[in-house]
Amino acid sequence: MDRAQKAESIETLKGVFADAGAVVVTHNLGLTVADMEDLRGRLRKEGGAFKVIKNRLALKALEAEEGSDYHGLFKGPVGIALDQIRASLLGLLNAPATKVAGVVQAPASQLARVFSAYAAKDAA
Repeated sequence: MDRAQKAESIETLKGVFADAGAVVVTHNLGLTVADMEDLRGRLRKEGGAFKVIKNRLALKALEAEEGSDYHGLFKGPVGIALDQIRASLLGLLNAPATKVAGVVQAPASQLARVFSAYAAKDAA
């Protein structure tokens, strides 16, 4: 890969990191070609993509300084999964939070009803 191709790859990765809803860094050591193709196919069905990248180019695209947390992520055979379906992901994350909020509020409303019943009983 010559210098112009590297520069083009860095610019492409900058765009990917800026535009993707989420980027998951994976260490794909031990995956067979069949496993990789299966993973790519599953992600494609869900609106995502998987790409094997060069670590140095990713670090340059992220403008990561030496010793930053990014350097720990980009070691060895690395790929990135690009999630374009942020709304679905947010829906999955928000659903449990909504249930938790409902559970937390339920005892308070029951407690308020008990106090109200005691107040009504004392008033009578």
